[in-house]
Amino acid sequence: MSSETLPSGGENPTSDKKKDYKVKTLQDSAELGVFTTGQAGKICKGYCSQQGIIRCYDADPSSPEYLKSFRVPGSRFRRIPKVELYKFMMNHGLPMDRFPGLSENGEVEIIIDEKTAESIARGEIPTEVAQQIADWTSVNRNASYRLLQKSADPIVQGSSDSDPETPIQESDAALVE
Repeated sequence: MSSETLPSGGENPTSDKKKDYKVKTLQDSAELGVFTTGQAGKICKGYCSQQGIIRCYDADPSSPEYLKSFRVPGSRFRRIPKVELYKFMMNHGLPMDRFPGLSENGEVEIIIDEKTAESIARGEIPTEVAQQIADWTSVNRNASYRLLQKSADPIVQGSSDSDPETPIQESDAALVE
């Protein structure tokens, strides 16, 4: 009896026989620019599950929870474009540490050409500008997250039909402006 076959005639699942399976990782999907709902759920783990991603996909497009995605033609499977998942996570204040394509500390890695790098080294381009942009993005993301935490109703900037009975606190008013 060979080690490949069980006494019942079935194949031994622990055999050393190699199978040709292609493992699809998050990095592979990120390079393609789309994620499955399961992969998106893993990226948003702890904040939004796979089922939550599906609910956001099925939500009304005018809803703030809507996640723009598509179904694979002739299938029931859904795919979420990388850009849309990134926007969704930013809009909802989700941490970006698991998002493929970002560095370990959650910062976006920017590739610059040699001329720009030399200009920065010579001091021709102030590095403070890049830091100010990073700080603004962080403050903006945190402010949006705090607003979402305080109210289930979205705050629409410049809306003339907002509810006048809902008081806006001074700390919130500074964030909306």
